[in-house]
Amino acid sequence: MSIAYQYNNYKWYCSKQNFDGSKVANPNLWKRPCFITSYNTYYYQVPYCWGGGDSLSEFGQKINEGYAAGNVYTSSSGYVGGTTGVDCSGFVSKCWMLPYKWSTYDIMRYCKSISFSALQQGDALCNSGHVMLFYQKDASGNYIVYESTTGGYDRVIHRARSKSEVEGSYGAYQCP
Repeated sequence: MSIAYQYNNYKWYCSKQNFDGSKVANPNLWKRPCFITSYNTYYYQVPYCWGGGDSLSEFGQKINEGYAAGNVYTSSSGYVGGTTGVDCSGFVSKCWMLPYKWSTYDIMRYCKSISFSALQQGDALCNSGHVMLFYQKDASGNYIVYESTTGGYDRVIHRARSKSEVEGSYGAYQCP
Protein backbone atom coordinates (compact mmCIF):
# COMPACT_ATOMS: atom_id res chain seq x y z
CA MET A 1 0.00 0.00 0.00
CA SER A 2 3.00 2.27 0.28
CA ILE A 3 3.07 2.77 -3.50
CA ALA A 4 -0.63 3.75 -3.50
CA TYR A 5 0.08 6.23 -0.70
CA GLN A 6 2.96 7.72 -2.72
CA TYR A 7 0.75 8.22 -5.81
CA ASN A 8 -1.88 9.88 -3.60
CA ASN A 9 0.65 12.24 -2.02
CA TYR A 10 3.02 12.90 -4.93
CA LYS A 11 3.88 16.61 -5.26
CA TRP A 12 4.60 17.94 -8.74
CA TYR A 13 5.00 21.29 -10.46
CA CYS A 14 2.64 22.12 -13.33
CA SER A 15 4.30 24.14 -16.08
CA LYS A 16 2.51 25.92 -18.92
CA GLN A 17 3.27 22.95 -21.22
CA ASN A 18 1.86 20.45 -18.69
CA PHE A 19 -1.27 22.61 -18.53
CA ASP A 20 -1.88 23.53 -22.18
CA GLY A 21 -1.20 20.14 -23.75
CA SER A 22 1.12 21.52 -26.42
CA LYS A 23 2.97 18.17 -26.67
CA VAL A 24 -0.16 16.01 -26.99
CA ALA A 25 0.03 13.86 -30.13
CA ASN A 26 -3.66 14.37 -30.95
CA PRO A 27 -5.19 17.38 -29.15
CA ASN A 28 -8.70 16.28 -30.23
CA LEU A 29 -8.27 13.23 -27.97
CA TRP A 30 -7.11 15.16 -24.88
CA LYS A 31 -9.00 16.76 -22.03
CA ARG A 32 -7.29 18.30 -18.99
CA PRO A 33 -8.25 16.89 -15.56
CA CYS A 34 -10.64 19.21 -13.71
CA PHE A 35 -8.43 19.70 -10.64
CA ILE A 36 -5.63 21.22 -12.74
CA THR A 37 -6.88 24.80 -12.89
CA SER A 38 -3.70 26.79 -13.52
CA TYR A 39 -0.01 26.47 -14.26
CA ASN A 40 3.16 27.64 -12.49
CA THR A 41 1.88 25.98 -9.35
CA TYR A 42 2.27 22.76 -7.38
CA TYR A 43 -0.28 19.96 -7.18
CA TYR A 44 -0.55 16.81 -5.15
CA GLN A 45 -1.73 13.45 -6.48
CA VAL A 46 -0.93 11.89 -9.84
CA PRO A 47 -3.56 12.81 -12.45
CA TYR A 48 -5.84 10.32 -14.16
CA CYS A 49 -4.60 9.54 -17.67
CA TRP A 50 -6.66 7.29 -19.97
CA GLY A 51 -4.48 4.32 -20.95
CA GLY A 52 -1.67 5.58 -18.71
CA GLY A 53 0.54 3.37 -16.60
CA ASP A 54 3.45 5.57 -15.55
CA SER A 55 5.60 4.84 -12.53
CA LEU A 56 6.23 7.81 -10.25
CA SER A 57 9.69 8.29 -11.74
CA GLU A 58 8.28 8.11 -15.29
CA PHE A 59 5.57 10.61 -14.36
CA GLY A 60 8.12 13.02 -12.87
CA GLN A 61 10.38 12.71 -15.92
CA LYS A 62 7.52 13.25 -18.38
CA ILE A 63 6.24 16.26 -16.41
CA ASN A 64 9.77 17.72 -16.59
CA GLU A 65 9.76 17.08 -20.36
CA GLY A 66 6.53 19.06 -20.78
CA TYR A 67 4.02 16.24 -21.29
CA ALA A 68 0.39 17.11 -20.58
CA ALA A 69 -0.58 16.29 -17.00
CA GLY A 70 -3.29 13.66 -17.33
CA ASN A 71 -6.01 12.98 -19.88
CA VAL A 72 -9.65 12.45 -18.96
CA TYR A 73 -10.84 12.05 -22.55
CA THR A 74 -11.92 8.41 -22.29
CA SER A 75 -13.50 7.92 -25.72
CA SER A 76 -10.24 7.15 -27.52
CA SER A 77 -9.02 3.60 -28.02
CA GLY A 78 -6.19 3.99 -25.52
CA TYR A 79 -3.22 6.04 -24.42
CA VAL A 80 -2.66 9.32 -26.26
CA GLY A 81 0.99 10.26 -26.79
CA GLY A 82 2.35 13.28 -24.97
CA THR A 83 0.26 12.71 -21.82
CA THR A 84 1.30 11.33 -18.44
CA GLY A 85 -0.38 9.79 -15.40
CA VAL A 86 -2.27 6.59 -14.62
CA ASP A 87 -5.71 5.20 -15.33
CA CYS A 88 -7.36 2.84 -12.84
CA SER A 89 -5.72 -0.37 -14.05
CA GLY A 90 -2.38 1.33 -14.66
CA PHE A 91 -2.42 2.53 -11.05
CA VAL A 92 -3.23 -0.94 -9.69
CA SER A 93 -0.60 -2.53 -11.96
CA LYS A 94 2.08 -0.18 -10.60
CA CYS A 95 0.98 -0.71 -6.99
CA TRP A 96 1.19 -4.47 -7.51
CA MET A 97 4.59 -4.01 -9.22
CA LEU A 98 3.48 -5.97 -12.28
CA PRO A 99 5.97 -6.13 -15.17
CA TYR A 100 3.43 -4.52 -17.52
CA LYS A 101 0.03 -2.81 -17.36
CA TRP A 102 -2.96 -5.09 -16.86
CA SER A 103 -6.48 -4.16 -17.93
CA THR A 104 -9.55 -4.64 -15.74
CA TYR A 105 -10.26 -7.72 -17.86
CA ASP A 106 -6.78 -9.12 -17.08
CA ILE A 107 -7.33 -8.56 -13.36
CA MET A 108 -10.63 -10.45 -13.41
CA ARG A 109 -9.10 -13.20 -15.54
CA TYR A 110 -5.77 -13.80 -13.78
CA CYS A 111 -6.55 -12.96 -10.17
CA LYS A 112 -8.39 -15.16 -7.71
CA SER A 113 -12.01 -14.20 -7.05
CA ILE A 114 -12.56 -14.01 -3.29
CA SER A 115 -15.37 -13.12 -0.91
CA PHE A 116 -15.65 -9.55 0.36
CA SER A 117 -15.04 -10.86 3.88
CA ALA A 118 -11.68 -12.30 2.75
CA LEU A 119 -10.35 -8.96 1.44
CA GLN A 120 -6.93 -7.91 2.67
CA GLN A 121 -5.15 -4.59 2.21
CA GLY A 122 -3.99 -4.27 -1.39
CA ASP A 123 -6.57 -6.62 -2.91
CA ALA A 124 -8.67 -5.37 -5.82
CA LEU A 125 -12.29 -4.37 -6.16
CA CYS A 126 -12.95 -4.71 -9.87
CA ASN A 127 -15.60 -4.75 -12.58
CA SER A 128 -15.25 -4.53 -16.35
CA GLY A 129 -14.92 -0.74 -16.28
CA HIS A 130 -13.03 0.12 -13.09
CA VAL A 131 -10.64 -1.24 -10.48
CA MET A 132 -9.69 0.05 -7.02
CA LEU A 133 -7.36 -1.10 -4.26
CA PHE A 134 -8.94 -2.10 -0.96
CA TYR A 135 -7.42 -0.40 2.09
CA GLN A 136 -9.84 -1.16 4.93
CA LYS A 137 -13.45 -0.95 6.06
CA ASP A 138 -14.62 1.87 8.30
CA ALA A 139 -16.86 1.49 11.36
CA SER A 140 -19.98 1.75 9.16
CA GLY A 141 -18.84 -1.02 6.82
CA ASN A 142 -17.89 1.33 3.99
CA TYR A 143 -14.87 0.46 1.89
CA ILE A 144 -11.85 2.74 2.12
CA VAL A 145 -10.02 2.52 -1.21
CA TYR A 146 -7.23 3.98 -3.29
CA GLU A 147 -8.12 4.54 -6.93
CA SER A 148 -7.31 6.55 -10.03
CA THR A 149 -10.65 7.84 -11.18
CA THR A 150 -12.49 10.48 -13.18
CA GLY A 151 -15.95 11.53 -11.98
CA GLY A 152 -14.95 14.98 -10.79
CA TYR A 153 -11.73 13.83 -9.13
CA ASP A 154 -9.56 13.10 -12.19
CA ARG A 155 -6.63 11.78 -10.15
CA VAL A 156 -5.45 9.19 -7.65
CA ILE A 157 -7.51 9.51 -4.49
CA HIS A 158 -8.07 7.81 -1.12
CA ARG A 159 -11.75 7.76 -0.15
CA ALA A 160 -14.70 5.81 1.22
CA ARG A 161 -17.11 3.95 -1.06
CA SER A 162 -20.42 2.70 0.33
CA LYS A 163 -20.82 -0.98 1.13
CA SER A 164 -23.89 -1.21 -1.13
CA GLU A 165 -22.09 0.41 -4.07
CA VAL A 166 -19.02 -1.81 -3.78
CA GLU A 167 -20.75 -5.10 -3.07
CA GLY A 168 -23.45 -4.39 -5.68
CA SER A 169 -21.13 -3.38 -8.52
CA TYR A 170 -17.69 -4.90 -7.96
CA GLY A 171 -16.05 -8.24 -7.37
CA ALA A 172 -13.24 -8.87 -4.89
CA TYR A 173 -9.95 -10.20 -6.26
CA GLN A 174 -6.65 -11.29 -4.80
CA CYS A 175 -3.60 -11.23 -7.01
CA PRO A 176 -0.23 -12.89 -6.52
